[in-house]
Amino acid sequence: MHPSVQKACSTVAEYTLGILGLIICCPAFCVCVVCLQGNVICGTRKREPLPNPEPLSTQRIDISLGELAKQPSSSPLLSLPLELQQCIYEAALGGRRIPMHVEDDRKRKRRFVRTAGHGRMPNDAYEPVTINLLRTCRAVYLSAHPIFLTTNTFAVEAEDLMDCISAGLGVYNLPHVRSLAIVGRTFPYSAEFVGIPLYSTAALLRQMFGLRRLTLEFHDDLAWRGYTTELHRACHKAHYEPRKLLEGPLGSLLIALTTLQV
Repeated sequence: MHPSVQKACSTVAEYTLGILGLIICCPAFCVCVVCLQGNVICGTRKREPLPNPEPLSTQRIDISLGELAKQPSSSPLLSLPLELQQCIYEAALGGRRIPMHVEDDRKRKRRFVRTAGHGRMPNDAYEPVTINLLRTCRAVYLSAHPIFLTTNTFAVEAEDLMDCISAGLGVYNLPHVRSLAIVGRTFPYSAEFVGIPLYSTAALLRQMFGLRRLTLEFHDDLAWRGYTTELHRACHKAHYEPRKLLEGPLGSLLIALTTLQV
């Protein structure tokens, strides 16, 4: 074949391939433009932020003031000695670690507080809280509910602390809580930055007049999810004396809590 003819054929082939490539890539380009303009990622529209959990009423209903309903003259539970009743209530409702955090419910377009009762400490065997006991009758509720608040440890995610208290536990129950654990998903990389909203946390803890035990738990979120490579551990190592945490804002917060037991 003559060189000029061969060159012309090559040019036509390249031009044809270019047209075919443009035709093939054009739909993908159009999809990218639509995705960027419509905030669509990977075929799904950008998720709108969900509203925070609705806080419980700050005014608690005092059921002891209501009219008494007719009850049977004898009850197997209430006929027991008070000491034995207290032991039953504590076995059913107390002595546990109760984690609390906020979850997203995309189906119902809301956020809600999730709680779970672990086993009785320190054995940590699976033994959920028998919360239905509080629905038995008013007499049982008035006797057992304080045990639920005073003998359990409520473990709350630091970033969800305010929502868990206001929408889950109830502000009116704060004075009765004896043990609280604040869980930080980020380990303090410096003595100044502890990963806990100290201002809002301090305001909340001041309302917990009966608080006796406060535990601050720090762990790396990636390590918590199973990413524990050597490189990851090296990049997230704290280069300071952990006791220096008590010399900063965190220490000032703890010192101000005079109800804590040493």
